[in-house]
Amino acid sequence: YEHLIDPIIFMKNFPEEEGFRIWLRGGTINDLRETLKAFEIRELYEYCSIIQDEIDTKVDLMLSGFGFTD
Repeated sequence: YEHLIDPIIFMKNFPEEEGFRIWLRGGTINDLRETLKAFEIRELYEYCSIIQDEIDTKVDLMLSGFGFTD
């Protein structure tokens, strides 16, 4: 089971970056934070950057709903 969720193996499901981003958008901020931790452990920093971008987007969207803007 664990080998199925290994980030290196998991990324084989996403030959294109956009597919990975679409998958990430389905998760909550907490889901993405846990995903980020798993990718950091495997030192997949290129993907960590993408995950962090999606976390930032979700946080910005959430804050804008409360009236906070840049």
